[in-house]
Parts: sequence; structure tokens; C-alpha cells
Amino acid sequence: MLKLQFLLKLAKKVGDINENEKIILDIILKNPKITIAEMSIKSNKSIRTINRILTSLKEKNLLKRMNSNKMDIGRF
Repeated sequence: MLKLQFLLKLAKKVGDINENEKIILDIILKNPKITIAEMSIKSNKSIRTINRILTSLKEKNLLKRMNSNKMDIGRF
């Protein structure tokens, strides 16, 4: 939870992040190896919405794909 709070403070500098982005960041923090399909189920959002959220987080430099199995948050 501490890392999420850090990211939320950082996001204020980057720009506003919405509630959906907060939800997805929290899900990834709990399980960096989670799949998009699993994120969709946990968040009750469509896969297309998850992809849009992930793209937005990447554009804000809050999320970076490390390899095909892991997302990295907060390496700045």
C-alpha cells in the first residue's frame, strides 16, 4: 500500500490519474505477474478497457513492461 501511495503522489506531478488507473495499479502491485485477462476479472472491466488503462499508465511513465510476464511499477 505504501508503494501505491507513493505512485499516487507522483501521479499528481505527472497529471491526474483516474479511479480505474488506481485500481489497476493496486492490482499489479499485489501481483506483478498478473495477466490482462485476470486484471479484467478482478476489476470487472473489459479487456479492451484494461488495455486502454495500461496504455495510459505507460504514457504517464507510471508503468513499464519488463518482459512478457511482468509489469514494473515505480522505477524512476
